Amino acid sequence: HPGTPQVISSHFSLPISIVAKPSSPVKKQDHKVTLQTNQPCVNLMELLPELSQSDSGPSCVGLEYIHGPKATILTSKSSNRYRIQCDEYEGLGLVTNELVVRLQKRGLKVSTQDPVNLIEYFNLVDQHHLLRIGNEQLMFGLEQRAQQYRAIQRRLLTRFKDKTPSPLNCLDTLLDGTHAQVFLSHFSI
Repeated sequence: HPGTPQVISSHFSLPISIVAKPSSPVKKQDHKVTLQTNQPCVNLMELLPELSQSDSGPSCVGLEYIHGPKATILTSKSSNRYRIQCDEYEGLGLVTNELVVRLQKRGLKVSTQDPVNLIEYFNLVDQHHLLRIGNEQLMFGLEQRAQQYRAIQRRLLTRFKDKTPSPLNCLDTLLDGTHAQVFLSHFSI
Protein backbone atom coordinates (compact mmCIF):
# COMPACT_ATOMS: atom_id res chain seq x y z
CA HIS A 1 0.00 0.00 0.00
CA PRO A 2 1.27 3.47 -0.79
CA GLY A 3 2.39 5.47 2.23
CA THR A 4 2.85 2.38 4.39
CA PRO A 5 6.30 2.25 5.99
CA GLN A 6 8.40 -0.64 4.78
CA VAL A 7 11.51 -2.24 6.25
CA ILE A 8 14.25 -3.84 4.21
CA SER A 9 16.74 -6.05 6.00
CA SER A 10 20.02 -7.40 4.75
CA HIS A 11 22.58 -9.64 6.44
CA PHE A 12 26.20 -9.76 5.40
CA SER A 13 29.59 -10.68 6.81
CA LEU A 14 32.55 -8.36 6.96
CA PRO A 15 36.04 -9.76 6.37
CA ILE A 16 37.95 -10.77 9.48
CA SER A 17 40.85 -8.61 8.31
CA ILE A 18 38.88 -5.55 9.50
CA VAL A 19 39.42 -6.55 13.15
CA ALA A 20 42.46 -8.82 12.99
CA LYS A 21 45.82 -9.07 11.25
CA PRO A 22 48.17 -12.01 10.70
CA SER A 23 50.47 -12.76 13.61
CA SER A 24 52.91 -15.39 14.74
CA PRO A 25 51.11 -18.43 16.18
CA VAL A 26 51.40 -18.86 19.95
CA LYS A 27 51.79 -22.41 21.30
CA LYS A 28 50.22 -22.03 24.75
CA GLN A 29 47.32 -19.71 25.51
CA ASP A 30 44.89 -19.60 28.42
CA HIS A 31 41.54 -20.10 26.68
CA LYS A 32 40.77 -22.93 24.25
CA VAL A 33 37.97 -24.41 22.16
CA THR A 34 38.25 -27.69 20.28
CA LEU A 35 36.13 -28.37 17.19
CA GLN A 36 35.72 -31.73 15.50
CA THR A 37 34.75 -32.32 11.86
CA ASN A 38 33.58 -35.32 9.87
CA GLN A 39 36.55 -35.13 7.44
CA PRO A 40 40.34 -34.72 7.75
CA CYS A 41 41.60 -31.24 8.61
CA VAL A 42 41.81 -28.66 5.85
CA ASN A 43 45.01 -26.74 5.06
CA LEU A 44 44.64 -23.58 7.17
CA MET A 45 46.68 -21.48 4.75
CA GLU A 46 44.09 -22.25 2.05
CA LEU A 47 41.14 -21.86 4.42
CA LEU A 48 42.34 -18.53 5.88
CA PRO A 49 44.66 -17.03 3.25
CA GLU A 50 44.36 -13.47 4.60
CA LEU A 51 45.79 -14.63 7.95
CA SER A 52 48.70 -16.61 6.49
CA GLN A 53 52.23 -15.32 6.81
CA SER A 54 55.78 -16.68 6.65
CA ASP A 55 55.67 -18.50 10.00
CA SER A 56 52.19 -19.93 9.37
CA GLY A 57 51.78 -23.43 8.10
CA PRO A 58 49.09 -25.80 6.85
CA SER A 59 48.32 -26.77 10.45
CA CYS A 60 48.93 -23.51 12.32
CA VAL A 61 47.73 -19.92 11.76
CA GLY A 62 47.94 -16.98 14.15
CA LEU A 63 46.13 -13.66 14.29
CA GLU A 64 46.15 -10.58 16.45
CA TYR A 65 43.04 -8.55 17.10
CA ILE A 66 43.38 -4.82 16.59
CA HIS A 67 42.48 -4.27 20.26
CA GLY A 68 45.32 -6.54 21.41
CA PRO A 69 44.67 -10.23 22.10
CA LYS A 70 46.34 -12.91 20.00
CA ALA A 71 44.63 -16.08 18.82
CA THR A 72 45.94 -19.24 17.19
CA ILE A 73 44.23 -21.98 15.18
CA LEU A 74 45.88 -25.40 15.22
CA THR A 75 44.91 -28.61 13.45
CA SER A 76 45.56 -32.15 14.59
CA LYS A 77 47.59 -34.46 12.38
CA SER A 78 46.01 -37.66 13.71
CA SER A 79 42.36 -36.65 14.15
CA ASN A 80 39.80 -34.32 12.58
CA ARG A 81 40.20 -31.63 15.24
CA TYR A 82 40.82 -27.91 15.22
CA ARG A 83 41.92 -26.06 18.34
CA ILE A 84 41.30 -22.35 18.69
CA GLN A 85 43.17 -20.66 21.51
CA CYS A 86 43.34 -17.07 22.65
CA ASP A 87 44.89 -14.85 25.32
CA GLU A 88 41.44 -13.60 26.34
CA TYR A 89 38.18 -15.52 26.58
CA GLU A 90 36.20 -12.95 24.58
CA GLY A 91 38.65 -13.34 21.67
CA LEU A 92 37.52 -16.92 21.03
CA GLY A 93 34.07 -16.07 19.68
CA LEU A 94 34.88 -14.27 16.45
CA VAL A 95 37.70 -16.52 15.27
CA THR A 96 35.74 -19.68 16.19
CA ASN A 97 32.70 -18.43 14.29
CA GLU A 98 34.83 -17.53 11.25
CA LEU A 99 36.43 -20.98 11.25
CA VAL A 100 33.07 -22.76 11.59
CA VAL A 101 31.52 -20.73 8.75
CA ARG A 102 34.43 -21.45 6.41
CA LEU A 103 34.48 -25.16 7.26
CA GLN A 104 30.72 -25.43 6.71
CA LYS A 105 31.07 -23.69 3.32
CA ARG A 106 33.38 -26.56 2.35
CA GLY A 107 30.69 -29.08 3.33
CA LEU A 108 32.19 -30.21 6.65
CA LYS A 109 30.03 -30.90 9.68
CA VAL A 110 31.41 -29.18 12.75
CA SER A 111 30.78 -30.13 16.38
CA THR A 112 32.35 -29.64 19.78
CA GLN A 113 32.47 -31.59 23.01
CA ASP A 114 33.78 -28.64 25.04
CA PRO A 115 31.33 -27.17 27.54
CA VAL A 116 30.96 -23.40 27.46
CA ASN A 117 32.85 -21.75 30.32
CA LEU A 118 29.85 -19.99 31.83
CA ILE A 119 31.75 -18.57 34.81
CA GLU A 120 34.11 -16.69 32.49
CA TYR A 121 31.19 -15.67 30.28
CA PHE A 122 29.13 -14.31 33.18
CA ASN A 123 32.18 -12.46 34.53
CA LEU A 124 32.47 -10.72 31.15
CA VAL A 125 28.75 -9.89 31.18
CA ASP A 126 29.06 -8.46 34.71
CA GLN A 127 32.12 -6.44 33.73
CA HIS A 128 30.31 -5.09 30.67
CA HIS A 129 27.30 -4.18 32.82
CA LEU A 130 29.49 -2.27 35.29
CA LEU A 131 31.14 -0.41 32.41
CA ARG A 132 27.74 0.55 31.01
CA ILE A 133 26.62 1.86 34.41
CA GLY A 134 29.86 3.83 34.73
CA ASN A 135 29.36 5.24 31.25
CA GLU A 136 25.81 6.34 32.10
CA GLN A 137 27.08 8.08 35.25
CA LEU A 138 29.78 9.87 33.26
CA MET A 139 27.24 10.93 30.64
CA PHE A 140 24.93 12.26 33.37
CA GLY A 141 27.81 14.25 34.90
CA LEU A 142 28.80 15.57 31.48
CA GLU A 143 25.22 16.63 30.79
CA GLN A 144 25.03 18.49 34.13
CA ARG A 145 28.34 20.30 33.50
CA ALA A 146 27.24 21.23 29.97
CA GLN A 147 23.99 22.71 31.31
CA GLN A 148 25.94 24.67 33.92
CA TYR A 149 28.34 25.89 31.22
CA ARG A 150 25.49 27.13 29.03
CA ALA A 151 23.86 28.89 32.01
CA ILE A 152 27.11 30.71 32.81
CA GLN A 153 27.49 31.68 29.16
CA ARG A 154 23.98 33.17 29.16
CA ARG A 155 24.70 35.21 32.30
CA LEU A 156 27.97 36.49 30.88
CA LEU A 157 26.31 37.37 27.59
CA THR A 158 23.56 39.39 29.32
CA ARG A 159 26.21 41.22 31.38
CA PHE A 160 28.22 42.09 28.27
CA LYS A 161 25.10 43.33 26.43
CA ASP A 162 24.29 45.88 29.15
CA LYS A 163 25.15 49.51 28.38
CA THR A 164 26.86 49.76 31.74
CA PRO A 165 28.27 46.27 32.43
CA SER A 166 28.39 45.25 36.05
CA PRO A 167 31.36 43.39 37.54
CA LEU A 168 31.72 39.76 36.47
CA ASN A 169 31.77 38.53 40.08
CA CYS A 170 34.10 35.66 39.13
CA LEU A 171 31.74 34.37 36.41
CA ASP A 172 34.72 34.21 34.04
CA THR A 173 36.61 31.98 36.50
CA LEU A 174 33.53 29.82 36.97
CA LEU A 175 33.19 29.54 33.17
CA ASP A 176 36.84 28.45 32.83
CA GLY A 177 36.47 25.89 35.62
CA THR A 178 33.26 24.47 34.17
CA HIS A 179 34.82 24.33 30.71
CA ALA A 180 37.73 22.31 32.14
CA GLN A 181 35.28 19.92 33.83
CA VAL A 182 33.29 19.45 30.60
CA PHE A 183 36.52 18.89 28.69
CA LEU A 184 37.80 16.31 31.19
CA SER A 185 34.40 14.58 31.44
CA HIS A 186 34.30 14.26 27.67
CA PHE A 187 37.62 12.40 27.62
CA SER A 188 36.60 10.13 30.52
CA ILE A 189 33.82 8.66 28.39
